[in-house]
Amino acid sequence: MMDNLISVLGVTTVLAGLMLTAAFTTVDIKTGTPKNGLILFGLSALLLLGVPIAFLDAGTFRESPGQIGIPLTIVGLGSWIAGMFYIRAHPAREFRQPFTPLGSFAMSIGMILTGIAVLNTDILDDPWRYVPLLTGLFFLAQFPVQAIFFIRTQGAPSYRVLSLWGLLWALCGLALLTLTTSPAA
Repeated sequence: MMDNLISVLGVTTVLAGLMLTAAFTTVDIKTGTPKNGLILFGLSALLLLGVPIAFLDAGTFRESPGQIGIPLTIVGLGSWIAGMFYIRAHPAREFRQPFTPLGSFAMSIGMILTGIAVLNTDILDDPWRYVPLLTGLFFLAQFPVQAIFFIRTQGAPSYRVLSLWGLLWALCGLALLTLTTSPAA
């Protein structure tokens, strides 16, 4: 029964990652506003909750990094969702709200810790076992690239670079579909 849950969460995570990629690639470069509205960002964040829930169910919570990483990822996604509602209510404050940047940072640190727990539990085979860790590391690694090549020269981050994060989340969904052990009881 739980294997079916993880499979469903894997599929929804693939969709969520692709939606996040689509949302970032449709951002109006001049205004920073998604052309398709905030719905893609909010819905993708809601569906991405499947990643920490699936890894929790698969037993990564027993590893100490997972005990911090899974809840931190959930808090980060919740902050993102709150940010979408805030931006919807106060569009002029989109770049002066703390929810989405703090949520992204929490998701990144949470996925790094979850990725370490996944590596410690051997629930995924190579190369899938590295995907959660890479998903967390990507967001932190893209900061210097953004600062040097985009924010400094264009005054805004590259949403195309950020769209790659969505592809890594989609790969997390594919990784969930390859779990090699039965979920924790």
